[in-house]
Order: sequence, then C-alpha cells, then structure tokens
Amino acid sequence: MKKPSASAGHGHFIRCSKDGCTSTINCKNSRHSLARKAVQLDRCRVLRKDCNVIKFCCKQHLEDCQKVAKKAKPKSRTDEALNAEQFAALFLALCDCGFPWAGVLILIQLFLGDRADCSRSCRVSWLVNVLSAGADVAGLPAICIPDNVNGKTVGGQRPLDKSFARLLRDWVEKEPLMGAKGSQWPLKNQDFSAPDACLFPGTELATQRHAWERPISERAYFGALRKAVDSIAVARKHDEDHGRQNIFAEVDLAHIGTHTVKKTCVSLLAEAGATMAVISSITNTSVAVLKKHYDVPTNLRKRRAIDCALGPVIAGLVQQDAAPGPSRPAAGTSQAVDESARWCPFCGKQLTPGWIYCHFCGAKLPTQ
Repeated sequence: MKKPSASAGHGHFIRCSKDGCTSTINCKNSRHSLARKAVQLDRCRVLRKDCNVIKFCCKQHLEDCQKVAKKAKPKSRTDEALNAEQFAALFLALCDCGFPWAGVLILIQLFLGDRADCSRSCRVSWLVNVLSAGADVAGLPAICIPDNVNGKTVGGQRPLDKSFARLLRDWVEKEPLMGAKGSQWPLKNQDFSAPDACLFPGTELATQRHAWERPISERAYFGALRKAVDSIAVARKHDEDHGRQNIFAEVDLAHIGTHTVKKTCVSLLAEAGATMAVISSITNTSVAVLKKHYDVPTNLRKRRAIDCALGPVIAGLVQQDAAPGPSRPAAGTSQAVDESARWCPFCGKQLTPGWIYCHFCGAKLPTQ
C-alpha cells in the first residue's frame, strides 16, 4: 500500500523511531518525543542526520530508547590509618569489650600486613618458631602463609617481632589474655596440638558452640572492631565534655574497620623510614598500590613533619624577641657595625653572620 502523501491532504507521515516498531500511528504531532542527544540511537531505526527531535508512538517506546542517566558512583570506603598509640588503645578497647581474640587478631594482621581474610584464617601450622612444640632454639619467629589461603593473598614467610612471638607463646602456654566478662584468648578447651587447628575458631549460629575447625568470619571480626570503636567514641566524648585531649581527637571513627590494620602497618613502616620496596615485600602489595591507597600520612605524621621542618623558624623568632640586646639602628641607615651585632639596614632586624640576603625582608645585604 502506498504511503499517503502530504499533497493528498494527509500531512507528513512520521513513523515511530523505535527499531522494529510496526505501529501505523503518525507520530508527527506525538507528545512522546526526545532530543537526539537524549536517545540511544542503537535502539532506533535509521534516522536522518539532521533529525534533532526523535518521536515515538507511545511512552513505552520512548522509555525503551531513552538514555538512562548513570548514577554517581559512591565513593569507596577509605579506612583510617592509626598511629602506634592509637593502635594500642584499640587493642585495649577490644579486650575491655570482651573480644580478646580480636585484639590478638589485629596484632597478627598488623605483622602480616595483609587483609583480614588472611589473618583470620591463621592456623597453628603457620606459626614458625613461636610455640615451644617443634621450635628451633636458634630460629627466628615468623608466620608462613600457604599459597591457597584465598584468591588474593600471596603465600610466603612474614617475619615476626621476637617480643610479640614471646607474648603469643606466653598467652598460649602460660596465662591466657583476659578480657571483660571472663572472656579470654585462647578460648577455654581450645587445643593447639593439631597443626591445622584454627587460632581464631568460629561459632555455629544454630547452637552458639565453637566451630573449632572453621575460622572466625570476617563479619564477626568487623563487628567486634565496631563495638570497640563505639566504646572509644564514648570515651572521646567524655574527654571533650571535660576539656581533655583524646588521642582519637582527629580520627574519623566511622572509618575504622578491618582494612585499617593494613593501612596502619604500611603507615608505621613508612614513618619508620622503611623503603617502599621493603614494605612491598612485607605486605605483598605493589609499590604503585601502596603509594595510591595505603601510605596515608596520618595527622600525627603531618604534625611531626611541620614541627620538625618549620618549628625552628618560629623558635628563632621567639628567641630573638626574648633575647636582650643593643638597641637596633633605625631602618634605612647603613652604618657599619660589628659582625657580632649586625643589623639589616632596611628592616632593622638582627642578622646572623654569613647571611648574604636578609631572611626577614629579602634585601641584599651590603658587604663589609
């Protein structure tokens, strides 16, 4: 059938722009239209290049071809990095909240410099020269991570501090680490004789009994951390109300999680002067990723850098203001004075021997 023409009194016929539409409705005056830039052209029939308004026969076809605005990607969670004093306070808070096992877990994760999924899976066979059974007297303590822990962790041996290894051995073999409400680590009846025994066993949800063969879940680990952080927040609020300084004053407590431990490890190693190559070897993380995501300058590091580099400037000014000395000549005079009591002829400030330019006003000093 021949399409009716405009000369026949039918007007210009415009088909629906959706590809595959079989409707015979004339869309010339349709209210279902979009600007060309708001349409997904791959869902439309072939259109003329000069067609700026795209028309459709119905609302459904319009919505099928309309571009959907991309939702703004939410910012990824950025966990805080703590300094040594704050990390020790977090350990104590975990014990005070009844989670001594989580306190030991954050210490092990700190020395591994790895994700929580690796640390929570730690077993007795991983401990090298830590426990008395099978330990080499001359050997150095370490944790040997197998290759098949998870899909991200690279296996290998990570060194342990001797004092921390001794502390672990004392907790396991002599006296357990105690927490609030009678909690302790190791747990009561926990057996360390089997090589595949979990250091941090999970719990059966149905019976609330310990699942000795299965490690604690990352969710339970995170939950323990958050409860400890809540107690820290209460203590910080109490200190603020009484005008006292709290060590967590500049820390965003909402961003303390399991990844905080790895960030803290990298931050403390960097602060101690370890090179990125060494930190990369310890944490099994590339240097590029460490610099971009993990080596976060803490507020304490920034304050120490400012105090160390810029503090002497203010100290020198205070010392000059407080030190008694001869009256300064008027600014603008160029009288010759003894080198030990030299003054800037432009600003009148006292100079230090050897200066070529005045460090106060920047003027070049006359030679004597």
